[in-house]
Amino acid sequence: MNSATAERLRTIIAGHFGVKPNRIVDDTRFHDLGADWLDCLELFMAIEDQLPELQTDKLAAGEIETVGDLMRALEDLTALKRSAVGEGQLDQATCQVEATPINSHLRWRFDGRM
Repeated sequence: MNSATAERLRTIIAGHFGVKPNRIVDDTRFHDLGADWLDCLELFMAIEDQLPELQTDKLAAGEIETVGDLMRALEDLTALKRSAVGEGQLDQATCQVEATPINSHLRWRFDGRM
């Protein structure tokens, strides 16, 4: 994700939760901003409205804990979709980001059914 997009994303997050943009760093936990899974889901919709190049529909709202997790997940999802477009598989592929609750390690599950 380029720095301009990352900065816009931080601004959207700050505005959504009513905090100053300088408070939004990679280690900022959504829980510390007072967010539950529904607040995160609403944030994802706001991100997609304001940054249509970032698709959030495959993110699990309850499993993204920090701003950094969100940025990495969006970056990975965007890269995977670009790859699928390049291979002509976008319409046949399902991409999903999963976070393991224990260690918040992000992993991909890609189902390239034809």
